[in-house]
Amino acid sequence: MGASIRTTCAYCGVGCGVSARVINAERREIEIKGDTAHPANFGRLCSKGSALGETLHLEGRCLYPQIEGRQVSWETASRFIADRFSALMANGGPEQIGMYLSGQLLTEDYYVANKLMKGFIGSANVDTNSRLCMSSAVAGHKRTFGEDLVPACYDDLELADLLILAGSNLAWCHPVLHQRVLAARAAHPAKKLVVIDPRRTASCDAADLHLKLRPGSDALLFSGLLLIMQARGRIDKAFVASCTQGLGESMASASLEFTTLLSRLSALEAMGEDTEARVLRVLENYCDLPTDQLRAFVDLVDQNPRMVTVFSMGINQASNGTDKVNSITNLHLALGRIGKPGAAPFSMTGQPNAMGGREVGGLSNQLAAHLPFNEQGIATLGEFWQAPNMVTGPGLAAVDLFDAIYDGRIKAVWIMGTNPVVSLPNTDKVKEALRRCPLVIVSECIENSATAAFADVLLPATGWGEKDGTVTNSERRISRQRAFLPAAGEARADWWALSSVARDMGFAEGFDYHSSHEIFSEHARLSGFAQAVKGLDRQFDISRLAEVSAEAYEALVPLQWPLIPLHEVSGPSDSRRLCNTEWLLEHPAAIIPLEALIAPADAPLRSEFRLNTGRIRDQWHTMTRTALAPRLNKHIDEPFVAIHSSDAANLRIQTGDIVRLSNGFGDAVIKVLVNEDGRAGELFMPMHWSEQFARRSGSNALVAPLVDPVSAQPDNKGSLVGLEIAGQTEVAWRGFIVSQQRIPLPEMTYAVSIRCEGGYRLELAGTEAQWLILEKQLDKVNPAPIVSSDSFRGDVRRLSLHDDRLGYASVRSRLKEAGPSRQFLEAALLRRHESQEEVLTLLAGRASDAVDCGAIVCACLSVGERTLEAAVSEGAKDVAALSLATRAGTNCGSCLPELKRFL
Repeated sequence: MGASIRTTCAYCGVGCGVSARVINAERREIEIKGDTAHPANFGRLCSKGSALGETLHLEGRCLYPQIEGRQVSWETASRFIADRFSALMANGGPEQIGMYLSGQLLTEDYYVANKLMKGFIGSANVDTNSRLCMSSAVAGHKRTFGEDLVPACYDDLELADLLILAGSNLAWCHPVLHQRVLAARAAHPAKKLVVIDPRRTASCDAADLHLKLRPGSDALLFSGLLLIMQARGRIDKAFVASCTQGLGESMASASLEFTTLLSRLSALEAMGEDTEARVLRVLENYCDLPTDQLRAFVDLVDQNPRMVTVFSMGINQASNGTDKVNSITNLHLALGRIGKPGAAPFSMTGQPNAMGGREVGGLSNQLAAHLPFNEQGIATLGEFWQAPNMVTGPGLAAVDLFDAIYDGRIKAVWIMGTNPVVSLPNTDKVKEALRRCPLVIVSECIENSATAAFADVLLPATGWGEKDGTVTNSERRISRQRAFLPAAGEARADWWALSSVARDMGFAEGFDYHSSHEIFSEHARLSGFAQAVKGLDRQFDISRLAEVSAEAYEALVPLQWPLIPLHEVSGPSDSRRLCNTEWLLEHPAAIIPLEALIAPADAPLRSEFRLNTGRIRDQWHTMTRTALAPRLNKHIDEPFVAIHSSDAANLRIQTGDIVRLSNGFGDAVIKVLVNEDGRAGELFMPMHWSEQFARRSGSNALVAPLVDPVSAQPDNKGSLVGLEIAGQTEVAWRGFIVSQQRIPLPEMTYAVSIRCEGGYRLELAGTEAQWLILEKQLDKVNPAPIVSSDSFRGDVRRLSLHDDRLGYASVRSRLKEAGPSRQFLEAALLRRHESQEEVLTLLAGRASDAVDCGAIVCACLSVGERTLEAAVSEGAKDVAALSLATRAGTNCGSCLPELKRFL
């Protein structure tokens, strides 16, 4: 049993510290705890972080290099890639080569990838899945500050008197920070929380005000708020005059837009109506919000100078995402609420190293060290790298990159640590693009990911627990990810694979790396080199770390840039906020005139709905890691589409019905969840499921490839879809199978695979013929099943036992819900069944004394609804009492909003 290793979580941009202790290296058993000394989380972990140890087994891992499915040596794979790249450079030029990276990569991996592509191959066609996450925030920051700066730090969330969550479900997507917010509000009840979101989310349960606005109208709301603040005399004139530029032009543009919008509403404007009333009338109609809620919001902003606006995917993922971002920065700048404790706009990133990727130029229109993509920035970087083929301009962003693969302009693409055939919009076209591409290279730790299926060359990458390097979180804090397990099979670090190819291409001198420490040192030196060039002073400067020894790098504590001078450092929790008055006096921020206050949107036809996509609590991105942990599959175990109860009533749809969504880009077959969380006429689908886990239930097949014109970030919140109920010809039978071994997803109308304790579960719906084909396939593996048919209930149950162990149990029924307990049969996979009575119990699917805890609410501690019901019946009347009785909510706290709803 080894000592605890301090590392950083593999999931969201909070960047929580993790303490990992190896219990058994051979079996890869790891004890995971929160790092109490890490300033991002102080020991707290969410359900996903807590379950990291359950995802480290080798099942499904990519363990050796492959070319066309054939195992080869690393030397062979590297030379193959190098030769193909060199041939393309010589015949047609380097722009035929593309690369698609990931916020899951470490900074060192990111740095080497961008150096190889932009400096040595000479192609800027290197983008990252961060384009789908926060590129609108990047564009907005650069327009406002001249550099990609996030002004706030986590302390500001606790110091603010008014916290606004705009398009951010902090409770589910960044739960550790949400718990810090709730703790601060409990200590100071006067603090206020406002949520701006078209859907009621878990974050709304603690909110003082929820503005359920029309999708795409956020920029209009914040711009209107600014006009009202001006009318009330709340503009900080001294700050604006000395620290900003462009307010007059921006206000004139907003006023003109509001006047135009008002004129479309009515010609009966009351004489003498003041500015505030006119603006509120526009907001009421175009944001679809009640006037009393708007007035309450305006008053909260007016009365609370210590205000933080947290924004995330609901702001960024829009066709006017950059203008949305700048509507927020404009408001904060005009009111002087920036660079001060508890006052700032705060972009919350979605991935563990989205910020680190920004530091090294991960996007196709960025350069390393925040250098500007202009002649001077390009020359400076080329000089530092001694680059023989330095790019001369930006490359293709993600959607355009895959369009270029589709039409043959890009003939080779290297995809690292991401799953674009699931996560990009218009996924059917992305799949076809990769089918057409002459050379697809995929670096992945999971062998059967949806994207790996298209690989001509598949390279085994190290996974979390094997990686060694750095990541930067949402508050600009650099932390170490440390290895505590040996690399699986022949897996190698991504920087190692890139350097190997670079050396085989003849670039050995620029890629003679032997450790992540050497790469980090170069990255840090570059940040200082850029500062020495006149006119290129950047806030991003970590050059103080350029000469740290390998030992010091190994022991590096979390540090936030810009780095505090060494003589001022008092501990790892020292925080810095950017864009204070002193800095802005020398670098005035721009208040931006906005062109798209309302996202352009097609008017839905009578039969169409507007589709919103997003995340759920316990899954991450495309589930390649989280789906390996059985407890993370218990809370929400199947994909769904949420529809408003009024729409469901009109269509005569109920929860659990199976529907088909479709438009001109793709389709999906999925189960319905009826609630009132969203708005009438709008649907919500999680974005996590791929065909690795669910047959034709991916949301992004339906997302139009519409992007923001400034940031090139796709709009994932506004595609139009048609909806129809799956008929009896498609769904004659429903049911499920639990099995010890994984059963490939069968060809059925609806099929979902779920990892459970002891094995797997399939949730299925299809025709009679589809079921019979599946059962014949099962019989080939287990030729003597025990079969029970019940014509009264209309179901068929089958068991296969081997050595008194349950191989599989299948249940199909003509009813919507098959009767036997899934939980009971899953548990049966773990034990022997020796008597006839036990076999009969399995056929019944439920023991007479079995305790079914119901649908899981608390994933950390596996507390279900029926356990909660029992606690309520025994006297638990509030969340605190419910937590005390059941332990639900006592670990990460991300289920606390659901406990409140449950009560």
